Amino acid sequence: MASRKKVGHGCPVRHTLDIIGGKWKLPIISLLSQGTLRFTEIERKLPDISARMLIKELKDLESHQLLTRTIFAAVPLRVEYSLTDAGRSLGPMLLVMHDWGRNHMASLDQVSEPCSGERRLVPLMQPKE
Repeated sequence: MASRKKVGHGCPVRHTLDIIGGKWKLPIISLLSQGTLRFTEIERKLPDISARMLIKELKDLESHQLLTRTIFAAVPLRVEYSLTDAGRSLGPMLLVMHDWGRNHMASLDQVSEPCSGERRLVPLMQPKE
């Protein structure tokens, strides 16, 4: 029987937060839930992120198999990013987090603003039946 390797800690919640935690990973995943995007398109839709940080976050998400990076041998070089099945499986959790945040903000009398891609997030991220 094959043994499972233990990575740092055994808590699934901490494991999830280690992978998708931080300021930029969930917005990137949310954008890619709308479909395949080129690097410059992601950069344009997240104007507050630096190119260096975007590269780092994309590489990290790729290393955790949440997105794929496709390089096209064209001039100029074209790179596209899309979610894997594992990345798309985060959709229901994003919707729950969105609803919780909106309700919590309302309970604190705070005004919520549209998230990047919010209008298209709901229909595209419903669990597959």
